[in-house]
Amino acid sequence: MRKIILAFLTCFAFGMDKNEIKFYEQILASLKTEQIPPFIAQLAKENLPHRVDEMVTLQSLSYKGLDIEANFALNDTENRKISRYSANEIRSLKKEFYENGKAALCATAISHAVLNRGITLKGRYALDGRHFFDIKMDKRSCE
Repeated sequence: MRKIILAFLTCFAFGMDKNEIKFYEQILASLKTEQIPPFIAQLAKENLPHRVDEMVTLQSLSYKGLDIEANFALNDTENRKISRYSANEIRSLKKEFYENGKAALCATAISHAVLNRGITLKGRYALDGRHFFDIKMDKRSCE
């Protein structure tokens, strides 16, 4: 699950090797801040929907100003029946996703290149159309 939040920032990098990721880091560095969200959304569009893991699918990615917004579909797995979660279990799942995403985002150069420019990453998580929770990451998330 470490990839869950990271996926909507780097979903355009699916299947890329380290040299290709380095190439995109250079492109991001050359773009004006306001050009980054539409650039990422355009690249991601071709790879969506994308199954992140057995529990999560990245359905769509869009942007509004300096916010990159992702919609994730959750599903029950053999070991985790999310549809039966109580409010406390949903809060715990949100915390788990946030902490895993934070660890993954704060460890990558691409994320730092984006977050340090004032771009906010937002994720909306739903199961069968039922909103479960939102996660927001910004520059302060990695401080």
